[in-house]
Amino acid sequence: MKSTGKIIISLFALLYATAVYSADITVSAGRNVIGVGESTTLTITVQGAFASISGNDIPVVQGLLIDQTGKSSSLHRINGESSATTLFTFRVYGESEGSYKIPPIKVKSSGRELYTQPVSITVKKGAQGAATDSSIKVFCDVEISRETCYSGQPVMLRYFIYHTAGASINVHEIAEKPVTDGFIVKQVREEIASIDSVKQGINLVKSHVITYCMIPEISGNRIAGGGSMLAGAGNSRSFFSRTVQSRLLFPVKKLKVLPLPAKGKPEGFGGDVGEFKLEAELKGGQHMVNREIQVPVTITGRGNFFVMSKPQFENTEGIKVLVEESDAELVLEGDEITGTKKFLVTIIPQAEGSFKPGALALKYFNPVTRLYASASSGPFSLEVSGIAAPAVEQAESPDKHETGLPVIAYLAAGALIAAAIFGFAYIIIRERRRYAGLAAEPNSKTTLVKEAKPDPVKLLMDELEEAHNTGDSDRLVKLCYRGLDMLKDDAAGKTSGELAAVKAKLDAARFANASLSEGELEEVYGVVAGLLKNVM
Repeated sequence: MKSTGKIIISLFALLYATAVYSADITVSAGRNVIGVGESTTLTITVQGAFASISGNDIPVVQGLLIDQTGKSSSLHRINGESSATTLFTFRVYGESEGSYKIPPIKVKSSGRELYTQPVSITVKKGAQGAATDSSIKVFCDVEISRETCYSGQPVMLRYFIYHTAGASINVHEIAEKPVTDGFIVKQVREEIASIDSVKQGINLVKSHVITYCMIPEISGNRIAGGGSMLAGAGNSRSFFSRTVQSRLLFPVKKLKVLPLPAKGKPEGFGGDVGEFKLEAELKGGQHMVNREIQVPVTITGRGNFFVMSKPQFENTEGIKVLVEESDAELVLEGDEITGTKKFLVTIIPQAEGSFKPGALALKYFNPVTRLYASASSGPFSLEVSGIAAPAVEQAESPDKHETGLPVIAYLAAGALIAAAIFGFAYIIIRERRRYAGLAAEPNSKTTLVKEAKPDPVKLLMDELEEAHNTGDSDRLVKLCYRGLDMLKDDAAGKTSGELAAVKAKLDAARFANASLSEGELEEVYGVVAGLLKNVM
């Protein structure tokens, strides 16, 4: 009897599982046989309710690439009753030959878990419905602007597709990025017209896809290029042409990266490579202690603008120097990056006197002449005092005659009247205090109040707090850099291990194009602000 009960319970459980497995859900494949490099569409339909599929529930099958491409939901009302339908679409791409089975995919709907039936996909070489028509030929190539370069010298990497005339090739996405080990990689906007060309003895059309600028950081024999793209291929001249998704594989190229020569390397060289010109101008006159003096700097030329050092003075004795930079304006001319980059150099005198910081300079290596050089301004000098320069008074011409009283006469009369009123009020107050016994004690000392001079650290702290409170991350990063410049010469900064970690994060965001998370930015702000408080 107990055995019979167990059998009945098992049958109910099996029937329930079967119902949950197949009820209200269907799956279909556009084609079950595809060729290598082809793709087919997988469609899942859920009737009767809204549904969802988690990204973690999309199966991974070796030899296939399965990507969700869309989801749509609709609500129908039939005979007074509402019914929902949810549709999921996937792209299944064949990477290698073989017979594959896509396992059941879990779908959540109205608190239930539904599962699709398994789907069989066969990938064959030269299967029916090849990636392109037999009349379409497609080749991929990568062109490198130079095979030998110096470390830090920009190299252009251009991607091209060779195809039959009349073929339509539409790149949808970059499936695999180029080789970037040992390089800083930046995409560069470049328009190159398609031209007729010959590839492997076949007359084809050469079409440009994308251009990268690569900055080698490590010397030696390197490889660059490679990667793959997903594209649709079809014959635009055929009325019955069918576009098929294909993966385009690009070759790698060899590149020899030379180290910068040690001979002739100047002191303070920051690794800049190219040919540059620097323009800067400092307005003359006297300046005040701890009062900021701003000097706009413009650097033009060709070379590596992506990672550029800050211009420096020859002598910084008696002054503090802060340097802010803006994004470069770049143009690709042939195989060279040309452009303009602007800096704002802020000088803060620390004492009174005459100072000669010398010229602002950017030291660089010229890969054409293979020599080190310097882009510099003219020499600067400062006259610093604690008293603001007096305004220049313009003398009135003795030959100038005006009718009526001059304005100065009215001002003088007003001043005399005001002085008389204040004098009279002072006498009354003094007499009242004398009779009331509230006169001030004799021999009281007079306190001299000196003019308060602006504190650059406090000014920076106020700006940091404002940028932090308003969520201006770009300004906050620049201000943190200014804080690092202040702290590098201070005892609090020299002994702080956190300062090096903060600088590494800021440099990574600036040079390696690595974005800072909200938590990392908060950490950077906290360290810089905390150390600056110790300086105040």
